[in-house]
Amino acid sequence: MTSQEFGLFSKMDVSFWELFFKTITLCPAVIAWVAVDKTNDRLAGYIIGTADSSATTRFLVKEHPLALMWYGLKMLVLHPRQLKLVFKNIFADKHQIAIPRQRWITWVVAPEYRKHGLGMELYGRLCAEMQTRGIREFYGPVDCENAASNAAHKKINAQIVGTIIVDGRAHYLWKHDSAYSNPH
Repeated sequence: MTSQEFGLFSKMDVSFWELFFKTITLCPAVIAWVAVDKTNDRLAGYIIGTADSSATTRFLVKEHPLALMWYGLKMLVLHPRQLKLVFKNIFADKHQIAIPRQRWITWVVAPEYRKHGLGMELYGRLCAEMQTRGIREFYGPVDCENAASNAAHKKINAQIVGTIIVDGRAHYLWKHDSAYSNPH
């Protein structure tokens, strides 16, 4: 399965992502659902959200501070031009739209499993868990040029609340309602 990322995070090596995903799914603030095709034991899709992104960040830093510092320094040495984007994101203009703490982190369905309702099933489960945790609205950015993801957000009646810059690229900030009901 592949997904398209830009900026500093697209340059992180596989070891970083293995550590990141293994750790993040242990965080109490994180909601994660995975779909596996049992006929060939293949990952078909996943969705990961958080009830509190600040708590998620603190959890990651607490669990693996040295590894995260190592990967961060390694990437900045290998890709020094990305440093400007990192500082822009950390020290963003206070008048810019910020992504709220309740958000989805990533939502991916492998190409061969798309258009069969799997993405909507995963999304419905995320919404149900957000609602269980008392979260009515949650948010997530999507690259403005990601036509497939933006079409999916329109299908679930999410609303664009503005445009933000993530890793140097324009993203729509979508507002989601956890009361979503999967029509399938």
